[in-house]
Amino acid sequence: MTHRRIRRGAAARAAPAALALALAALGLALAPAACSRPSGGTRIVLVTLDTLRYDCLERAAPSMPKLAAAARRGADFEHAWAATSSTQPTHASLFTGLHPWQHGVHRNGEVLQDAEQTLTETLHAAGWWTGAVVASLPLARKFGFAQGFDVYDDAFTTDLDVGEWADELDEGGHFYTPCDEVTKRALALLDEAQGDKQFLWVHYFDAHAPYGDTGTRPMKVGELLGAAKSRAPGLPGLIAQARQLYDQDTTAIDDSLDRLLSRLAQDEPAWQTHVIVTADHGESFGDDGGFGHGSTLTPPQVHVPLVVLSPRVAAGRRADVSGSVDVAATVLALAGLPRSGHGRDLTEAPPASASAFGMRRTFAEPAPHVLVDGSVEMLQGDQFYAVVDGSQVVGDTEQVAGAPPERADELRRLFGVFDAELQAKPTEELLDPTTQGQLEALGYVR
Repeated sequence: MTHRRIRRGAAARAAPAALALALAALGLALAPAACSRPSGGTRIVLVTLDTLRYDCLERAAPSMPKLAAAARRGADFEHAWAATSSTQPTHASLFTGLHPWQHGVHRNGEVLQDAEQTLTETLHAAGWWTGAVVASLPLARKFGFAQGFDVYDDAFTTDLDVGEWADELDEGGHFYTPCDEVTKRALALLDEAQGDKQFLWVHYFDAHAPYGDTGTRPMKVGELLGAAKSRAPGLPGLIAQARQLYDQDTTAIDDSLDRLLSRLAQDEPAWQTHVIVTADHGESFGDDGGFGHGSTLTPPQVHVPLVVLSPRVAAGRRADVSGSVDVAATVLALAGLPRSGHGRDLTEAPPASASAFGMRRTFAEPAPHVLVDGSVEMLQGDQFYAVVDGSQVVGDTEQVAGAPPERADELRRLFGVFDAELQAKPTEELLDPTTQGQLEALGYVR
């Protein structure tokens, strides 16, 4: 199938210990660690959990208790922030160490261009075997995320209710792959992987709407939006039901991920293993005034889990601020390779202070944002955020919210620098009807 692409430039734009403890939480025994690298080699495993809220691990009764238990015995970053509140831009930041305004992927539908060096390309050039299992269409190879991978499994198995687009889907004719199948494929990749240096990326999608699709009665975000717009008195109960279904899905992911972590533990001590688990964004359930994700930069949408299980990283809660761009630097450090991008190596001791930055995806046209009270805001333009001194500041070149008065001008200037980079960076977007229809079926609009 031929995809119509559009390129836009500045002129065309309007503007041994930690891992052992963590795996022990899963009830698995490890052989004593050797004094040197295990004979089998080194594995680095990156797990990205689509649409996972921070509180899925951190509340009193987490919906992912197995991962939460592992996090308590690994390095658990309490203040991790996603680069955006949508899938493709954050994953581009995870793999390049660049912010969205630097790598040119600002919203779903845009392509990570070949010119951008990914951590996977760096690993591959250094002799690492690289494999991936991705679970949803926004990470299909046509969007540029397969760069540097020996094996890239993006054959999706499950449909959504997509109406007229159902007969025109490419990529196997489906939208995503459930968590059980993702883990099955990841385990098969481990069986097939070659060499003594291996990198595996595993992506899970089930927490994304529709909520409850790991069961029998899923709920779409549209039900919440419709109830809010009509000011239905049953909205609070509907929100509670949606969150319950969402938790059901994240518990299913927890069980599937547990199987992968168990396999990694069983392969010890032949492999020194490093695991990083994080999310591309969270999800709003009215707690920030809205629903879903991709529209705002509120904590429910961009404050995410980040867990590192590695003998190179001290176990314990980490209070230093971290961001999506730090993952690439950390993976390369674990591989013994020079870091790239603008992130910092999380295997090192926390700095005296750290910051995180991000942006809201842009819209080609003003986009409606439905609030809990039934009102509708029209979103347009670009918006950035900075986490400084432990607080999040959101704004643009004209105004900022949440900033101390003495720092407002400084942050406006900083956002101006971001905006200048954004306007100067060429982008590439797939605009063929099939791709756009697929993205719209998942709730993403231009």
